[in-house]
Amino acid sequence: GVGVLRLQFWTPVFTAVLGSIHISHTGSGLDSDILRARLYIDVASNGDPKTGDKIFKPGEDKEITDPNLPASFSTDTPRALDLVLNPQERLDWRTLEVATRTYFIVYDFHPAAIPNLKHGVQITAQDIIPLAGNGNVISFSAVQSTQVVVVATEDEAVLHKINDPGCSGTCVLPPDRKIPSKP
Repeated sequence: GVGVLRLQFWTPVFTAVLGSIHISHTGSGLDSDILRARLYIDVASNGDPKTGDKIFKPGEDKEITDPNLPASFSTDTPRALDLVLNPQERLDWRTLEVATRTYFIVYDFHPAAIPNLKHGVQITAQDIIPLAGNGNVISFSAVQSTQVVVVATEDEAVLHKINDPGCSGTCVLPPDRKIPSKP
C-alpha cells in the first residue's frame, strides 16, 4: 500500500473512540485504479500508539480497518468511501485522548492502474465519525493530501529453464539471469 495522508488526532481533555472516516478520492485517476483503501495507526514496535515515529511502515504500523471487508470505491458511491474500523482491534488504537495518535490513509493500487494519473484523498470535520456518544469533532478546514502519481514499471520475466541448441533436453538458467520484457 501507498500512504497518501497522515492524520493526527487528540482531544483537549476527555477521551473519544473513533468509529469511521469518510474519504473523498481526489485527482485525475479513476476509482477503479484503487483496489482498496485502508487505515493504519502509527505504533512503536511494541504496539504502543503513543510512541510511533510518524512514518508509515506497513510492516510495523497496524491496520485498523477490517482486512476481511476491504473498503473500495464503487459506482454506487463514486469518489467516496467509508473506512470503518475493525471492532476486533485493540480499543486503545481507536481511542483518542490528550496524547496525539497518528493514522495513515493508505491506497492499494491496481496493477493495471493508468500511468501518469494522480490520486489523493480529502477529508473534512464531518468525515471524522466517533462512535455514538463519544463527543463531537471540532470544525476544521478540509484536509487534502498531495497527489500520488501512478508510474508505470517494467515487467520482468525470470526464466528458469530454456531449450537451447546444443542442450540435450532442458537446460537450467542461472537464478541471477533476468530478461526484462519489452513493451
